[in-house]
Amino acid sequence: MKSLNFKSALKTYAINGDESNVIKVNTADVGIFERAAKSKKFLADIKNKAQEIKNGGGKTAIDTISELDKQVREQLNYIFGTDVSTPAFGTMNSLTFVDGVPVFVGFLNALLDEVTADITAEQKKAEKSIAKYVNQVKE
Repeated sequence: MKSLNFKSALKTYAINGDESNVIKVNTADVGIFERAAKSKKFLADIKNKAQEIKNGGGKTAIDTISELDKQVREQLNYIFGTDVSTPAFGTMNSLTFVDGVPVFVGFLNALLDEVTADITAEQKKAEKSIAKYVNQVKE
């Protein structure tokens, strides 16, 4: 089998410094922001979602939280185009509170900060390349 090799912006991140537990994300994928925007309402509306799930079939609080954890993980994996939830949370429920906020919120903010920085850096590189060719074009 032949291998197709090209540069991509795939980056590897150790979760909380544990190099045996990593995620790989294409941080230059501008589609991340589109997918994050599509998921924003769902993620911001967790409390209401919990009530909807609970009202929808006599589920216990534990069942409701488990169902929401599954949905949050699906949304995070959708946003980044890969399974980021399993390495980030393991068996911990993604709705577990850390410093007053669900752990998935802290994780999402940290990863989006990395992606934003990488996309900004790539855009600056592209601007230099584009300017070089634009300046060569005579009017």
